[in-house]
Amino acid sequence: MARASEILFVDPSVSDLDTVLGNLRPEVRAVVLDSRRPAAQQIAAALVGHEALDAVHIMAHGAPGRVQFATGEWSTATLKDAVEDLAAIGRALA
Repeated sequence: MARASEILFVDPSVSDLDTVLGNLRPEVRAVVLDSRRPAAQQIAAALVGHEALDAVHIMAHGAPGRVQFATGEWSTATLKDAVEDLAAIGRALA
């Protein structure tokens, strides 16, 4: 089995979730987000201890200027509420 060099975070509201998860490349590890906890908080926690990732992907619904998760959305109006978690995500990707 290949080392996971990429992580895919998937909102549980994504259609055909089983199909998505069943067709990932071996180097991609999937994390299905909990629909009861903030997405940024979960992503930050999941990235702790990871280094040298080639990519982090997020699969969710959205529209221009926003990403919609089961627990809320990321937009210019809401990102300020997740500053600490987003900073932790940034540190994990540095």
